[in-house]
Amino acid sequence: SYNATMPLAYYIFNGGKFDDEVSKNEARKFLSVSMTKGLFGVASDQSLTSTRKALQDYDCHKNPFTLDIFKNVVLTGGRTFTISEPDIDYWLDNFEKGRMTYIILCLLYPNYKLSREAFHQDHCHPWVSFESKNIKSLGLSPKKEDEWRHKRNLLPNLQFLEGDENEHKNKTPLIDWIGKGNSIEYMPENISLKLSDFDDFFKERRKLIKNKLMDIFGLVYKN
Repeated sequence: SYNATMPLAYYIFNGGKFDDEVSKNEARKFLSVSMTKGLFGVASDQSLTSTRKALQDYDCHKNPFTLDIFKNVVLTGGRTFTISEPDIDYWLDNFEKGRMTYIILCLLYPNYKLSREAFHQDHCHPWVSFESKNIKSLGLSPKKEDEWRHKRNLLPNLQFLEGDENEHKNKTPLIDWIGKGNSIEYMPENISLKLSDFDDFFKERRKLIKNKLMDIFGLVYKN
């Protein structure tokens, strides 16, 4: 929703600036929360009124933009701008490759200049590796095959990769791609990169990504 950008514009209108990485990252967090939770998609007039009131009570000219500005805002249906551990678990276990995973990857790759280069959502273990003809030899049950096909599109198996590099990687198995000297962010240590060990890779990379997201939102990872 374009409405999600209006509080940022209102902050600037009231003298605020996004002139450092901290404020830019906070703006990214605000947009990520707004869009993943659909905070401006329902009763948007009330959402805009509530966020404007929060900004009116905040000295935008003297203080940096932060997601905490809206911590006490409660929207229709009890929706809030706060993120909890269950929210993060939901993102990791339910968001399949698309608009929502792109939003979360923007948080996980804060230093990427997305406006300057075209970054693709790349599958760490290639999408094609999970087709029946390629995993048949692994002896998986039909249920496990379906589970892996679902997991291949989830965040623990996704990364940002520059467009040309992604096209070059294409169908290359992860173990071969890493063997050529490439790397991925949030790489689990001492974990096999063979497709047969996908469950271990997925589980351990999920932990690393969850830990990073918990840190971004100031939460304590207890697992």
